[in-house]
Amino acid sequence: MSVVGFEDAYRAALHVRVRANPPLDILVASTPGLTILKLISWAGRPHERQRDAIDLAFILERYLDAGNSERLFEEHIDLIEDENFDYVRAGARLLGRDMAKIGSPDTLGRIREILAKEIADEGQHLLIQNTIPAGTLSDEQGGKRFDELLALLRELAKGIDDGFPSHSNSGIG
Repeated sequence: MSVVGFEDAYRAALHVRVRANPPLDILVASTPGLTILKLISWAGRPHERQRDAIDLAFILERYLDAGNSERLFEEHIDLIEDENFDYVRAGARLLGRDMAKIGSPDTLGRIREILAKEIADEGQHLLIQNTIPAGTLSDEQGGKRFDELLALLRELAKGIDDGFPSHSNSGIG
C-alpha cells in the first residue's frame, strides 16, 4: 500500500464537529485530498480498485456542485471565459487546481504520471474502463461515457498543470 498523498491529504483535512457537548471534532479529507488518495490507491491496484475509479468519476462530475460553483465565478473566471465553456469540465479543471494547491511536488509528480498514462491517445484507459459496466464500452452509450470521462481526466490534468510549480516545463494535459 502506497502512502503517497497521505501527508498532503492530512494537511488539507477539514475539521468537522460531530458533537457539540462535549465537543468532538474529527478530521475529514477534503475533496481534493480524497481525490489524490483515490487516484493513487487506484493506480496501485487498478484491477482490484474499481470502486476508487467509480468514486473518482463521481467526484469529477460533481465537483462544482459540492460547494465550489461560487468559487468558479469569483476566483476562476478564466474558466468561464473559455469559448468552449462546459460547467462539468470546468469543475474538473478547478479540482485539478485545488489538488495542485495541496499536493507536494512528489505527490503531484506521481499524479501527473498516472494521468499522463490514462489520457494518452494510445493509452489503455484502465481508469475509465473501471467506471463503465462490462460489455457496454463498445455500444453508443458506453462510447459516449468513455469520451466524457476522458475529457474530464484531461481537464483534471490541465488544472494540475495550471498550479504545478514547473508546469511550463512539461505538461500532461
